[in-house]
Amino acid sequence: MKPMRLTETDKKQLIENGHTKRDFKQIEEAMQKSKTKYEAENLLTGEVKRISREEAIQILGREAWLNGISRSAFHWDATQDNMRGYFKPKSADYVVTQMPTHIVYFDSSNLFK
Repeated sequence: MKPMRLTETDKKQLIENGHTKRDFKQIEEAMQKSKTKYEAENLLTGEVKRISREEAIQILGREAWLNGISRSAFHWDATQDNMRGYFKPKSADYVVTQMPTHIVYFDSSNLFK
């Protein structure tokens, strides 16, 4: 199976979020299925189950998933929820368009073994 790599859009987002190009190698390593495991908690039912990387991306969206994987790549684990929203133009107000229904837990502990 071909390893997952960062896209140019991913790299741009990571740089905007404060990462450097030197971080990309470790983040790409954490992106591999053998290095990071995922669990999702359904906030409506309380059910927690193991999910795939693809399911995590589907639940969170690529941007939130990338934030989670980049954090867990350096800190062992991370969490992200699927709340959606945006900042109003010319304002610091955040407008929520979807309350979270899931929390995704990232476990990149295999990266540190």
